[in-house]
Amino acid sequence: MKKKLLAVLAVSALLLTGCGDKKVSAATDNLPTVTTNQGEAPTIGAPTGNPPTTLVTKDIIVGSGAEALPTSTMTVHYTLMAWSTGKVVESSWTSGSPATFPLANVIVG
Repeated sequence: MKKKLLAVLAVSALLLTGCGDKKVSAATDNLPTVTTNQGEAPTIGAPTGNPPTTLVTKDIIVGSGAEALPTSTMTVHYTLMAWSTGKVVESSWTSGSPATFPLANVIVG
């Protein structure tokens, strides 16, 4: 369960940051739908079927700023959804506190 939650968190964070080149899995039919306007909390549809076995990313909003580097520090909003139930477990949009962390501390998905 923890692994699935972390995968959804990683996917959510990457979906919203839209920085850099990413390796994308071909199997994306059962991914949650994500829609948003820049600066607003996303609407995330519940996932279906089995979760992907590899990290899957898709840019929702592509920024125009500098590309994030491995030495960059990120401040991001996130939404953590349980794949098995489609329910939001935690969201920085609700708490009003985005997460700030150096990319050097992020474990590759």
